[in-house]
Amino acid sequence: SSGISSDAWLNSMLIQPNLFIRIRKDKDQITKLLTARSIPHTFISDTCLSLPNSTKIEDILPLDCYVVQDASSQQTGNWFHPEKNEQWYDCCSGAGGKSILLKDLKPSVHLTVTDVRERIIYNLTQRFRQYRLVLPTAHIADAASVQDLSKAFGTKQFDNIICDAPCSGSGTWARTPEQLFFFDSATLPGYTERQKAIATNVVNHLKKDGRLIYITCSVFKAENEDVVSDIQDNTSLKLEHMQI
Repeated sequence: SSGISSDAWLNSMLIQPNLFIRIRKDKDQITKLLTARSIPHTFISDTCLSLPNSTKIEDILPLDCYVVQDASSQQTGNWFHPEKNEQWYDCCSGAGGKSILLKDLKPSVHLTVTDVRERIIYNLTQRFRQYRLVLPTAHIADAASVQDLSKAFGTKQFDNIICDAPCSGSGTWARTPEQLFFFDSATLPGYTERQKAIATNVVNHLKKDGRLIYITCSVFKAENEDVVSDIQDNTSLKLEHMQI
């Protein structure tokens, strides 16, 4: 509560945030192309560019030079710290935003991904081809199921695991205010139980001294700090860093 009225907060939810892209290569070329079209753009970081929300970026820039990715999502890569030839696992990969970020940071890592949705894994592989990245090892598997993970991996373990857990999505409601309108708080415990199950299960496939990077796009403590506490209570992991 920082002195903002509820009406002002709700009104702010009706203003679409800027479009953010992560520059993969040819930064100078991208800047020149945007300047030539008189498109306003601001660098949030060396590789994060903010643009007006309505910008038809796909009509202006070469598709393999950038990734559309929110600024906060891009920042999660600051804690990956991948090393050459490491084995990484993205356990809830979705369409691969974090996986692509990881491979851009360290192309030599050996990546495995899982998602419960076959179609979304197909989308991920198509994006990897678009960005000319080596395809990951992919499994259709539910990370909340010990049986699914055992079937996919046996006793295989990974150097590091990205757990971008399925969540309420409350941190993205400025982009999708209709989800705020229809949100039922009674569904929150279902998200948190699934998050705890996923995190606890995948730790069984994490090497000693490996790192679990737990991520959500939720603003709720129940899906973040409380899950982190549960991970520490039910695994051998200790908190290294936490940031909102």
